Amino acid sequence: MDFQKPQPTATDARFVANGRTGCTTVSCGNTIEHGDAVHISKNHPDFCPSQPCIAYVGVYGTEASVYTALVTTTDQGRAAPVTLLDGEPTRSVVAHAGAYAYFDFWIAASASAITFAVQATTGDPDLYVGFGTAYPSRVEGDFAYRSAESSGETLTVPTAHACTSCFARVAVYAWSDNVDFTISATSTATVSQPDAGATSQTVTAAVTLQDNVSTPLNVAADATARFKFSLATRETVEATLTHVSGASPSGMRARVLDIALKPERVKSGAECTSDDFKFGDAGEIATVEACAALCANRAGCKYFIFGTGSKAGACYAEMTSSRECTEGWEDDEFDFYELPEPEWATADGSGHLVISPDACAELPCNVAIEVKGAAAGSTASSCSLLVKRWAGDAATGGGGGGLVVLILMLLGCGVYGVLVWQGKRSAQSDWAAARDMVDVAKNKITAMRQRRGRQLIEPASENITAPLNAPWKPDGVVVLTQD
Repeated sequence: MDFQKPQPTATDARFVANGRTGCTTVSCGNTIEHGDAVHISKNHPDFCPSQPCIAYVGVYGTEASVYTALVTTTDQGRAAPVTLLDGEPTRSVVAHAGAYAYFDFWIAASASAITFAVQATTGDPDLYVGFGTAYPSRVEGDFAYRSAESSGETLTVPTAHACTSCFARVAVYAWSDNVDFTISATSTATVSQPDAGATSQTVTAAVTLQDNVSTPLNVAADATARFKFSLATRETVEATLTHVSGASPSGMRARVLDIALKPERVKSGAECTSDDFKFGDAGEIATVEACAALCANRAGCKYFIFGTGSKAGACYAEMTSSRECTEGWEDDEFDFYELPEPEWATADGSGHLVISPDACAELPCNVAIEVKGAAAGSTASSCSLLVKRWAGDAATGGGGGGLVVLILMLLGCGVYGVLVWQGKRSAQSDWAAARDMVDVAKNKITAMRQRRGRQLIEPASENITAPLNAPWKPDGVVVLTQD
């Protein structure tokens, strides 16, 4: 980060953070676990040479990455509230018991409800929501809504009981030290169609999921909760839905959004007279494929029209129920297309599913996940959703991918024992762990044989260390022999 160089790099930026684990706050340096953080005091000689000023931020990818960036300010020792984005989780840490973290969320005029969700990694946070200029607290009368579960909690606020075109003020209270949590705000909005007399639709923003972070959710009966997950590399995705309380959800399914769409042109020089939804005017959407992607990412969109001639670049979703357009055709400078049927992966009876990234046209790649509520007339379903990425192929061999090592301890005339290690991290981490495991096992067996008056024959060192330098194959098998 730099206050003077518009494009700072790792070699010329004034402030640099290189991520490392083992440090969870900026108090132990300019780094933070699972990411990077830079803390700059206003007393620093290179801070903001003239006010106001612009802070330039550069992010270097040591590998293909999907990331979020957050800038916060502190005034007179109190952190400024963080503005939440619709459907985008934000991680926060409250260092001391009895303290608060504060957030703002803009409620659009079209919003009919807002759902706030908090998931704790450590500690016990409580959620309080208010409206107006002051931030809520746990004092009775200082908040409009609250939720106080032990770890994961959700709170849905109807805007009829709150406000629209206004800010929701959010406070998270820490009951213990070092409360680490993720918070999100998701709006449900009523979207009107551009055609007169068209039926309005209720749309809920898709919540962005974070790798290996459990997300709480409440889904009403006969409703669908939608989520998205980004892949920077071609990794298998595993999602697990856990039922917490209320009615059991009907199911969960997932698919890759950024597939190489090949829409079929059904009719040229015409549009359907059904209801439609505008994605872009003439000149705004570059290609048919881009228009198809917009349609694929919108719930209920299967047919669309793309402009030609003077209307080239215009893109609309056609809300007809069939490719024949039973509502009737109207001649115009549009071509009518149908999307291919998406391939969904469906969760098994235990709420677990595996998503293959093979359908990704390019990276980064987005995955859509939908959770269907219970049947109409049932109570709402309270659940948690956990998504993980595996570097190996979770659908085949090894039940989840990663490194699998089978070690046979040969002692004298036969096999003394079998040792198995299955890793689910990087190749380097898995090999290091496997090597540690071999050393522990060897020491234990050595001790046993010494008690019997015999010595364990030492295996050649290269048989243990060679895999660390060997070419990596996801499903590779390494045999450790004894000289």
